[in-house]
Amino acid sequence: MKKSIQQKKEHADFVSINLPLYRRHVIVAINADSKSIIDYGRTHGMDEEVLTNDWCENLRKTDDDGCQGFCQHFGDNNNDVLVSIRKMPETLPQLGCLLHELYHAVDLMAHQMDEGCAFTGGSGVSEPRAYLYEHVVMETIGSLELFPNLKKMRPKHFHKV
Repeated sequence: MKKSIQQKKEHADFVSINLPLYRRHVIVAINADSKSIIDYGRTHGMDEEVLTNDWCENLRKTDDDGCQGFCQHFGDNNNDVLVSIRKMPETLPQLGCLLHELYHAVDLMAHQMDEGCAFTGGSGVSEPRAYLYEHVVMETIGSLELFPNLKKMRPKHFHKV
């Protein structure tokens, strides 16, 4: 899973988490206003068919709405998901906001990909969602280096032959 982080002049940070299995990305924007988010989309190949006037206008409304974060599709006619939080997490409530919005991202993808079962399977167990959420959280927190003392070890998978 490839990821990248880019910093804008306005001190907006963007983390792009590629989920090739699901053919989409989760884009995490931090300290980004609507202009920064739209500019990011345009510089990454999103055209007017995706960044429609209606979508951009609705995004602009988030600049002054007072919420600490939000999650939505990144444009119209696009499967990518945008998570935006107002500032880099420095407190537990701010970290909670990031995790909350990342959960919404997984929820949004699950309902879009598997509306009937919402990624739970016939038994109602949501293990596929939990693994996707774990991956998105690990990639985001690892990219942002929120916990520099955490060891960046990947889980080892053992196979008995």
